[in-house]
Amino acid sequence: MLHAADSSFPAWLDRDPDLVQADLAWRFPGVPAWFGEWTGAWWAVVGDRLLEAASPEILVEMIRTALAANRPSPPPAPPARPVPPRPAPVPRPRPAPRPVRRSASRARSAPRPRPVPRPRTPDGDIAARRLSGFFGRLRGWFAAPLAR
Repeated sequence: MLHAADSSFPAWLDRDPDLVQADLAWRFPGVPAWFGEWTGAWWAVVGDRLLEAASPEILVEMIRTALAANRPSPPPAPPARPVPPRPAPVPRPRPAPRPVRRSASRARSAPRPRPVPRPRTPDGDIAARRLSGFFGRLRGWFAAPLAR
């Protein structure tokens, strides 16, 4: 009789994938890792690299290797003797403001013309307003030839 413990599956399959994923997130913050249910493989993204491993232990080693390769180089060593500080810049006086020029055709003090009021029509009667506008335009068309 074959028991589940006697099977050829790896030991890590007995662990909950969510717990393994939480452990990976704790060990490597900022590195997303997950178990592919369809592929049966463990996945992680390190920088611009996608890693795939058959077990979480192999994935841990791959993440460590990828992080070591992505580690930035150490900063440059400081100079042997200190660099003298730069002198403070001398403040320059600001130039005098330029006078504002205005054209004579558009003086600010000139009053603006007021619009000519339209003749009042009943507020609620749309037809009356349209007709008064039509007859007003008609009057304007015929008044121009008569004035000549």
